[in-house]
Amino acid sequence: MKKVILLIVILLSIKYNGLADEPYWAFNTAFGLEFFGTSHKDLGIIRATTLNEFRGKTNDIGSSFNLSFMPEYYLTNRFSFATGLRVSRTKSNYKPGIGKFLYFKSREDGYDTYYYRIESIEEKSIYVGIPLEFRFTIRGSHRPTPYVRLGATPSFRCTTALMVKEYHQKKSQSSFTGINTKKIPQPDNFIAPVYFAAGFQFGHEDAYCVEITFPYIVEGGSISGLQDCGNLGGGLQLTYQFSKIKQKD
Repeated sequence: MKKVILLIVILLSIKYNGLADEPYWAFNTAFGLEFFGTSHKDLGIIRATTLNEFRGKTNDIGSSFNLSFMPEYYLTNRFSFATGLRVSRTKSNYKPGIGKFLYFKSREDGYDTYYYRIESIEEKSIYVGIPLEFRFTIRGSHRPTPYVRLGATPSFRCTTALMVKEYHQKKSQSSFTGINTKKIPQPDNFIAPVYFAAGFQFGHEDAYCVEITFPYIVEGGSISGLQDCGNLGGGLQLTYQFSKIKQKD
């Protein structure tokens, strides 16, 4: 976080040669997609066999996609900042690494333990956040126009859904008799992704932006209750910018 603050200070301290004729507003609609390396948590209630603890995959990929609506204020031709609203959906899966199914512990009755056979558990969560982003545009004769972006998005979890697929059953269900999904831990209620991106802007009045996001670092918590998600990821973002409005004196 200290490095992020330092980079913002550096960007703010840059002296630009060509200030904008007048500061102006623009409005952005953005779609983003990020990926994370993950490894299975040892949940205890899920096993590879009825005797041994789970020994499954350790190379799954977690994902998150988001939709943003953000006004952006251009202080100069090169420097701007944006904030607004971002809705993100995260997704992770719990699947067998060996064999076709897992055992989900249902209950214990004296010396007996009861299990259900399941193919997978899919977890989807919705987060709502307020992004704060700073952008430095490299003006010149470049067409398209390159830029870099630095941002953070404090986000709160609104809901989480678990889809349990029973072995030999084609239709996924959120729950079924004997399965208590409340035993499965939930993702953290608060996360704060911090990210850096570089991309190109096509056009000026009505512009399209394409950028690569890396690194994408999730601070403050975990986006999955099923997986140990690495806090380092990367992704892609597409933005449509429209309605540039100059500020009146």
